[in-house]
Amino acid sequence: MEKSPRSTEQNPSTWENDSVTESPLKPGEIGETSLAEVESNNELHRSSHQDLGRKVLDLESSDNWKRNTSFVRAETEPDYENDLTEAELQSHPEQRFKVNPDRFPILRDQAISNETLKIDETLSLLVQDAADTVAILTGETDPPTRRADAVIYLDKSARPVSWLVNEMWEDFTTAKRPEFEGFMGIDRITWFRAVGLEVDDQGNLKEDTGIKRKGTKANFSDFQRAMSESPIRRSDLARARLALMPDGIESLRDSMNEEELMKFDAYNPLVFESSERDQNETAPELPEWIIEKVFAIPTGLEGKKIMVIDEVQNSGATAEIAKEIIMRAVNDPGTEVDTHIFWEAGTKQVEGDQAQMQSAPVWYDHDVNPELGKGIGNVNFRELRKKFERDGGVEQLNALYIAPFRGRTLNMAAQEGESSVELMKEFQRLAKIYREGRILMSNPKHYDLEKWVGHYEDLEIEFTPNPKVKNSYINLRQGLNK
Repeated sequence: MEKSPRSTEQNPSTWENDSVTESPLKPGEIGETSLAEVESNNELHRSSHQDLGRKVLDLESSDNWKRNTSFVRAETEPDYENDLTEAELQSHPEQRFKVNPDRFPILRDQAISNETLKIDETLSLLVQDAADTVAILTGETDPPTRRADAVIYLDKSARPVSWLVNEMWEDFTTAKRPEFEGFMGIDRITWFRAVGLEVDDQGNLKEDTGIKRKGTKANFSDFQRAMSESPIRRSDLARARLALMPDGIESLRDSMNEEELMKFDAYNPLVFESSERDQNETAPELPEWIIEKVFAIPTGLEGKKIMVIDEVQNSGATAEIAKEIIMRAVNDPGTEVDTHIFWEAGTKQVEGDQAQMQSAPVWYDHDVNPELGKGIGNVNFRELRKKFERDGGVEQLNALYIAPFRGRTLNMAAQEGESSVELMKEFQRLAKIYREGRILMSNPKHYDLEKWVGHYEDLEIEFTPNPKVKNSYINLRQGLNK
């Protein structure tokens, strides 16, 4: 029996309208709307992200809520290291950007090449990356590009990127947001193995390929070569296609005639499963006739531009594999799929021709806590099966079928969700401080340079090659690390 790619270290996904998220309430309430419900509504998620932030901050009333001491202390800390008047800040312009690190218990631990950054530098880089990502999505680059109709953030680590980008959208553009926003999990190790590449758990080749040596990190070129001999299975592309449809299985059922509906509703996807591996490591099989029906109905993304956003680039394989899967799943020559990397990791050469990342966003660290600040955990195939057995509804069936591309949304009212809520709070503080003119953005790569220069000229910062000018941009940038 054909199997879907395994998901042991999966970076899972979901379009949140298919969510089986536990409510972050006590049973209680954040107004009338839970975090799960807010994220499940695409329109609300796009247009009212700040409302989401405000509502999720009210979780302390939950009986299950336990807070880290540093998070509690951060609530009452001042935003800045000094309390200078505007006149004093004009006399000492470097002091304008002295943010209090104790306001940012998560972000203050950001490091590059094992050296922890000053909080001012961290916030500077995050604002730049947010501005660049907004520009990529709106097409307001130099030269201009086609705006994105849809954006897909790769779980888990790019989910916080979506929070920051949505929080600061209006700070950088007046353009509309993409029509669709979703999340998709693509684990490069899983997909290397799905096309027959023998790799270890770090993504290094287990044997010589004739082109690359054993022990070398596999990349997208290796994936493409392997895929030419062992293509991605059509059933897995059908799952991806379902995951890309805002209504998933519901759209599929709507397309069926009466006879097909009877056949569909009578089918039990668990009836042929027999092994523990079936239940723990894979999604239920899709019958061939359902696969054909999935490809017979539109996704809504045909002819659109889809932007895939990953938080950081190691080999670059993850985002490119995601692009390949999405292109094949949508299966439309007029659809454009492109990728963007949020955080510039920087690399250094290690053994032979191998390269090692010098940095990643602080929430990326899988070794410390795989669920740190991301709001999403690993897919649990067994639990999804149990929920389907209890409910048997369309929503649970959809969750089962797209499981290799989705994850378990954390309970934000319990301890497991604490870091995610706190990271949202820190993004809100970051945005507030930026709007007060107290974060010095790094030189953007995609965001409009005239807008960038104009913003800081309004703060009387001078863009001059003269290093003796005390409020010159270069002097202030250098001052962030002192």
